[in-house]
Amino acid sequence: FSFQLMGTLIPVDAAIDLNRAIDCAEMAIKGTAAAALIVVPSYRSARKCMDFKAAKTANLDGNDILKLAYDFFIKLSGSSKCIINLANDFNKILVPYVAKINDLKCV
Repeated sequence: FSFQLMGTLIPVDAAIDLNRAIDCAEMAIKGTAAAALIVVPSYRSARKCMDFKAAKTANLDGNDILKLAYDFFIKLSGSSKCIINLANDFNKILVPYVAKINDLKCV
């Protein structure tokens, strides 16, 4: 059903399809949750693929974590094979959700 907003300041053709908006939000949340489940395994796979060794692994503060992430992504950017593997991991998980979002014409 549609919820139509009509008034003196709102155009008559302004409408929000609440059911579709809810379906779109649901797909976005499910896709995000599915991606979150593979972040750690994908990180481990990428780390192994590029033989990444962290300079510091204990007692990390905020700056250490940022440095670790920076070093990881710098090394990852130099390995197209590892980037492709990582992208494929997320692609396999996200394609069904993106397809549904497209089918629903959410964007």
